[in-house]
Amino acid sequence: MHSSSIISVTFSPNNNTILSASVDGTVKLWGREGELFNTVKGKFTKTSSVSFSPDVDGKIIAAGSLHGIVQLWNNDGNPLGNWDAHNTSIYNIRFSPNRQIIATASEDNTVKLWNLHGIPLKLLKGHTAGIWGLDFSPDERMIANASHDGTVKIWSNQGVLIITTKGYLGIVNSLRFDPNRKILATASSDKTAILWNIENLNLDGFIASGCNWLSNYLNNNRNAPTDICDEIKK
Repeated sequence: MHSSSIISVTFSPNNNTILSASVDGTVKLWGREGELFNTVKGKFTKTSSVSFSPDVDGKIIAAGSLHGIVQLWNNDGNPLGNWDAHNTSIYNIRFSPNRQIIATASEDNTVKLWNLHGIPLKLLKGHTAGIWGLDFSPDERMIANASHDGTVKIWSNQGVLIITTKGYLGIVNSLRFDPNRKILATASSDKTAILWNIENLNLDGFIASGCNWLSNYLNNNRNAPTDICDEIKK
């Protein structure tokens, strides 16, 4: 067992391995019958969140710490790399469904997207309090995050804010997309769980509208890059 509080636990994609993370600084891999397979310890002392990569065998383990550090291992416990992601605690860490992106949610009110080498890709900024809930939609086109400011924000995978949902009396701790990307479930300290219908969010229309506005800006700014919307629409 761990020697201190366990903060995060998850199953591998094939459901054969359980991953647990503790503030004792260790990550442990367990079998379904409770047998301990391996213990890994990173360069930080308080592990706050863990995630398996979504390939069948969960080949990569990602962990975030209360010191703002991300560390990667393969599922045999061999280190693959680490980097300073935030200047304060990481509360949640998730792989994108295609395994190419890692998202981190932090006490610094931001979500950051990284490649597997620790190169920053996007900064999602807009909350006024720490972010605990984090999830990718199954089609990878949206990222949702839940904050202690009482709101949930949904972004495109290019970092464009689509919608902010309100309706809570407390802080929002957790959220998940359903596998069909039709519903977003959220849980709050006000003792409520809310199911949001997101099936009809017009992501393409939203991006097109934003790009029309941006095009007008680009036409009047000679120094601005001209390929922004082409990248966003990919």
